[in-house]
Amino acid sequence: MRKHIKKLGYPTLNPSQCTFSGIGRDRVESKGYFKNFITIQITALPAKIHAINDATNPLDAIIGIDFLQQTEFTFVRDGILIFRDVDECKNNDVLITLANRFDEQQCKLDLPHISNSKIRNDVEQLVSSYKPKKIYDTDLKNTILFSDDIPVSQRSHRLPFVEQKIVENQIQEWVNANIIKPSCSDYAAPIVLCKKKNGEHRLCVNYRNLNRKMIKDKFPLPFIEEVLDKLENSKVYTSLDLKNGSFHVPMDPNSTKYTSFVTHEGQYEFLRVSFGLSNSPSVFQRFIYTVFQKLIRDNILIVYMDDLLIPSQNEEEGLNKLRLVLQTAADFGLEVKVKKCNFLQRKIEFLGYIIENGTIKPSPSKTQAVQNFPQPQTPRQLHSCKGLISYFRKFISNYTRIAKPLSDLLRDNGKFLNWALQK
Repeated sequence: MRKHIKKLGYPTLNPSQCTFSGIGRDRVESKGYFKNFITIQITALPAKIHAINDATNPLDAIIGIDFLQQTEFTFVRDGILIFRDVDECKNNDVLITLANRFDEQQCKLDLPHISNSKIRNDVEQLVSSYKPKKIYDTDLKNTILFSDDIPVSQRSHRLPFVEQKIVENQIQEWVNANIIKPSCSDYAAPIVLCKKKNGEHRLCVNYRNLNRKMIKDKFPLPFIEEVLDKLENSKVYTSLDLKNGSFHVPMDPNSTKYTSFVTHEGQYEFLRVSFGLSNSPSVFQRFIYTVFQKLIRDNILIVYMDDLLIPSQNEEEGLNKLRLVLQTAADFGLEVKVKKCNFLQRKIEFLGYIIENGTIKPSPSKTQAVQNFPQPQTPRQLHSCKGLISYFRKFISNYTRIAKPLSDLLRDNGKFLNWALQK
C-alpha cells in the first residue's frame, strides 16, 4: 500500500468501514479512502480510491463496478475493454484494457511457522510459479450404465429471484469453462442450491432418481483407518486441495445426455463428471490414483478423494516431496486451491482428525457435532447418530459393548418405540 500511496503524494485518507470481497472469496478491510480522478487517454473520471494492505492483494489496483458504470465497457477474454462513448463502442474502437485475469498462485503465502528461511522462500517460489500444463492425460472417462432404458425426468423447482441470479451466474461460468453445454435430452434432473459454511451457495443437481438405477462403479474408496495408520511416524505435513475436483474427469460423450438438468432458463448437460452422481466418488478416486500412482506407491503422498496429504519427517523432506507432487499435478493439468492448502505444518486437520507429531485425535469440531446431536426420535435419526459416533470408534474403549443397546433398538422397531416413548 505504502509505495502506491507515495506515488500519489501521500493523500490524506478518510476513515472507512468498507470491506471488499470477490478475489479469492476473502474479505479485505479498507484502511481509508481519498477522492481523485482516473484519466483514460483524454477523459478524466472521478473515483473514490480505497487503500488496502499490500499483503492482501498482489495487484497494483482493482477497478470496481462503480467506476466502470461511468463508461461504456465490455468483458472480453483478456480483461475489460473501455470505450469513450457509445458510438466508439459500436465501432469497436477499443481504448484500453484495464483488467487482467487474477491468478490464485499470486497470493502471498503466510509461512512464519517454517523455521528455515531458505526452505520458506523455496516453498513460496514453488507455489507462486505453479502452473498446470497438462502434458499427460489419463484417458479416463465416466461411462454411465443403467439397469433399464427408461428415461428419468423431473421438473425444475421454483427459485426466488435472488437465487435465480446465482444460478444464472454459475451456469454461465460453467458454459464458458466448457463444463456444461445446452441439452435436449429425455433425461432431466432438478437443481438444488446448497448454502456453504461461508454463506456462499453451491449449485447441485439432485440425481436421486437417476442414481437408483445406475450400475455402480466398483473402484474402492480407501478405509480412513488405513489412511491414518500411514501417518504415525510423520512430523511435518502438507495438505493440498484440488480445485473443481471431479470436473477434471471428462464424461463419455455417449453418457452426457444422462447428466442433463433443468433450470428456470433452460436445460444443460455435463461434459465433465458431476459430483451429484453416485459414481462420481469412485470415478474421481480412480482418476487420482491413476495420476499419482507412483507417489502413492512410494508413500510420498496420501490421497482421499480431492484431499491430498504429504507426510514427512522434517521440512527439507517435506519440500522435496511437495516438489514431486506439484510437478505431477501440473503435468496432468490439475488446479490447486492455494488458499485452502497448508504447507509444512507441524499440526494439521485431515479427514476430521487432528494430526500432530505422529499422534492422531478427533477434531474438536467433529466431537462437538456428536455432543450437539439431538436426541433421536425415529430409527433413521438413531441410525445417523450411531453412524456419527462410530466414525470415532477407534478412540472409544469397548465401543461394541457400549453401542450394543443402540444396535438392539435398530433391530427391533417395537423396542425402539417403547424407548422413544419413555424418553
